Amino acid sequence: MHRSRRRGQRTAALLAALATALALASGCASWTTESKKVAESPDPRPRIVFRFDSRDDLVPTARVLVDERDVGALGDFGELRAPLRVSAGTHRVKVTFFDKVMLDTQITVDDGSLTRLTVR
Repeated sequence: MHRSRRRGQRTAALLAALATALALASGCASWTTESKKVAESPDPRPRIVFRFDSRDDLVPTARVLVDERDVGALGDFGELRAPLRVSAGTHRVKVTFFDKVMLDTQITVDDGSLTRLTVR
């Protein structure tokens, strides 16, 4: 009687381990599929990158404004960083460092385009 109870416990433990392994494996498969979908659809919005003198420690802290809205620090959108994404159309781009205006320009961008702006 003890042997059959042990055998039943072993079988139940084995089935539980198998069910756990299958659940984990199916979770990994769906995660990989979702990741692949993201990689297949590139962001078509226009990109803007800024060129500036990176030797000056303060310049990367200047603020970037698009259509009068602060979108982040200049250093976040340098050529070696992620580009600033905007909607297609005409935008006013301004870079300020406290009261000093370092760049103030109007640009028109299309989907998929890359615009490089130099800040002095």
